[in-house]
Amino acid sequence: MLLKAAKYENTRGEYESAEQRLLIAEKLRCDPSTDADERGLLTTRFHLCRSIFKQGRYKEAELMARSVADRSKALLGAQHSDTLAASHHLGDICNTMGNS
Repeated sequence: MLLKAAKYENTRGEYESAEQRLLIAEKLRCDPSTDADERGLLTTRFHLCRSIFKQGRYKEAELMARSVADRSKALLGAQHSDTLAASHHLGDICNTMGNS
């Protein structure tokens, strides 16, 4: 539910509020007492990265995007749609920053 609300806030341009929800969702997914899956954690971090990027915090977003793309590739494979989306987002960030 937190992820859906945060995605909605992102579409409305409410990036700081979305970030706060995603940080809570990330903590819940990392809690060892819950039945968290790594793929769900990657999805949460992908959207968190997008919120951070939209706030203009490019370096922070780049580091998180690299982590998400690398872990997604290792977990799901290079051709998985989630890995491709994460890699594409990393490219967008690098393009905005003037990096490659």
